[in-house]
Amino acid sequence: KMAGSSAPWIGSAYLFLQSTCKTIALPALYESSQKKPCVFKALKLALADSTGSVNGVDMLKVHCSHPHLIVQLRFCKQENCRQFLRSYRDGALLKSLQSHLQLSLATTTVPLKVELKAGSEHLDKVLKDEDHCLECIYREKPDRLPDEEIMELEKSLKSLVLYQNTNNNVAGKDCSSLKSLSQPYPPQGSSLHTQLTFTFQGQQF
Repeated sequence: KMAGSSAPWIGSAYLFLQSTCKTIALPALYESSQKKPCVFKALKLALADSTGSVNGVDMLKVHCSHPHLIVQLRFCKQENCRQFLRSYRDGALLKSLQSHLQLSLATTTVPLKVELKAGSEHLDKVLKDEDHCLECIYREKPDRLPDEEIMELEKSLKSLVLYQNTNNNVAGKDCSSLKSLSQPYPPQGSSLHTQLTFTFQGQQF
């Protein structure tokens, strides 16, 4: 879908999330059928914030490995990956994850610890060397496509957004919002991103 004229830039990394609050266990929440969509939505929105686009980074699979929630990420453009690394390095991604989890789970602050790995490389130790990080991520090719569970969660999140937009938009705007949502990539200004996060006023980065 995203292939350009030359071979596309594709890389993979693993994002490790751990709640530092004893009463909030992220793997347990993700394993709960009720809470899973909420956690997924928070991850999706925070990742969209980090790249400035809903399609900037793909989640391929979410692994539950107590006490960690491990998200397998796929990047299809070097620029998106660079933006993600900057957002991760300056703490914006962490802040975004915390606020989206807080909103999605309707809970108090969710204190988090995050780590980023690509293959055997622990990227947190070399974040200042952006090109080295990009190289490590590029070396790791995704070994899978998004799994069925992720596809299902994506689908239900999209239909929820469509439903909310249809109900919240001024009459006459519905058609255009539905049309832009069905486009394969966000239009200029990333209005799709805005629509996905419109319920969280003041939370965009």
